[in-house]
Amino acid sequence: MCRGVQHPLRGLFLRNYLLQCTRNVLPDTTEAQNENEGNVRDAIDFVLMNFAEMNKLWVRMQHQGHTRDKERRDRERSELRILVGTNLVRLSQLESVGEQDYRRLVLPGILEQVVSCRDAIAQEYLMECIIQVFPDEFHLANLQPFLKSCAELQPGVNIKNIIIALIERLAAYSQRNEGNVNLSVVLEDGKEQEVQLFEVFSDQVAAITQSRTDMPPEDMLALQLALLKLAQRCHPDKLTYVDRVLAHTDRICADIHQSSGKPHLEHNTPVFKELMKILKLPADHYKNILTLIKLQNYAPLINRLNQPGRLLIAVHLVNDILESDTTVSTPEDVEAVLCMLDVLVREQADDPFSEPDAEDFMEEQGLLA
Repeated sequence: MCRGVQHPLRGLFLRNYLLQCTRNVLPDTTEAQNENEGNVRDAIDFVLMNFAEMNKLWVRMQHQGHTRDKERRDRERSELRILVGTNLVRLSQLESVGEQDYRRLVLPGILEQVVSCRDAIAQEYLMECIIQVFPDEFHLANLQPFLKSCAELQPGVNIKNIIIALIERLAAYSQRNEGNVNLSVVLEDGKEQEVQLFEVFSDQVAAITQSRTDMPPEDMLALQLALLKLAQRCHPDKLTYVDRVLAHTDRICADIHQSSGKPHLEHNTPVFKELMKILKLPADHYKNILTLIKLQNYAPLINRLNQPGRLLIAVHLVNDILESDTTVSTPEDVEAVLCMLDVLVREQADDPFSEPDAEDFMEEQGLLA
């Protein structure tokens, strides 16, 4: 009967009704108790089949009616997305589904349908739904296939939000496990393998940003900001991870300069705002400029900003020095700090004001003194 209903909206509600009716009768055991009963794999097959059909009906809704009604149809589709997502919720509620079943059956079946539907609205919602409904352990054991599928999504999909949501969830999971950043997963052969969160995300984010040339530069920087937060939350003692993120951020900024033909990032642009967040995060986290000067890519990244931006960061750093009462004792450290605060020490070639405001100038020099 469900297959006979071809109208997308009616078909969606009918299949959702079917899913609700079978909720308490789907087998949820690893082995069938008798030959007339199935096991959890039969339940997985049924829900995946229903999910695939509902997703096809949902995607077909975009082609109903006139072109001028596209915005209205997209709003209607967005309101109906929970009907499709209910299938994923049902899969997550099957208690007998273990990591192996998820790796072999559930995730491949979902990702195949998500990638093949080639619809940005469906892809973005379903990828976010996967992150929300399945356990952290399942995500940890299947980071590679999930992130690789992100690179295959349609250009209109906001991949940034998907990856950031996954990073934040697994970072919180790592902290709940007492900061165990090398979490173990069980492979198909029964052996345990450590998963290094930062390494996996760093490699996959680099691959995604390189392959998706259509990604806005501010989204690329937002992903680097998420990686920076991951490094500081899960690897607080590893400055090399922080410096690696800063180095990759610097390369992104270099590409932006090359494409725009401008030597510095313009004030108050989306890219400028993301870079300011990246620069302020280590400063606020470590509260010690002596730690910042150990980061080889921090000072060069400051120079990617225009003069007003460099001034904002310099004032921020000086305030941190005063609040933390940091003592800079060696000549080498003094030189490195003054290099970082160069905009407060010397006149800048790109200063937009030939005559600086006297009051602002006195305040800045007072901080420096």
